[in-house]
This record gives sequence, C-alpha cells and structure tokens, in this order.
Amino acid sequence: MKYRVIVNGVSFYATKAAIKRGVGDSVAINCAVRLCGEEMGNGLGFGKTYTFYDNKMNKSSLDVQISVVK
Repeated sequence: MKYRVIVNGVSFYATKAAIKRGVGDSVAINCAVRLCGEEMGNGLGFGKTYTFYDNKMNKSSLDVQISVVK
C-alpha cells in the first residue's frame, strides 16, 4: 500500500515499511512521520502538528499529514 506524506508542505510517497524505517536524514522528521503513521492505524488519513525541542530548548514544529493513495 502506498501513502502520500506531507511534512511542512513538502509531499512525497512512501510505503508503510519506509515510514517505519525512516524517510529522511532528520531524526525529528522520521520520528514525527513514524508517530503520525502509528496514530493513523488502519484509517485512510491523519494529520497532526508535532513539537520538538533540541538540546538548547529551541522549539520546532512539524506539520505532518499521511493519507492512503488508491
């Protein structure tokens, strides 16, 4: 099954295995996409904003949407 993933306005296609394995070089993006995929479960789509803090407590937000491509 193929999924359309949108992270902060940038879209790409991925499989469930790729989402679990990691979709990019950034740990925060991989974590946000993986969490969104787990929260989506067997649904057709899900979207959420995740907030991360680095070691200096700088805040960054990631808007993630995942939907099933038919």
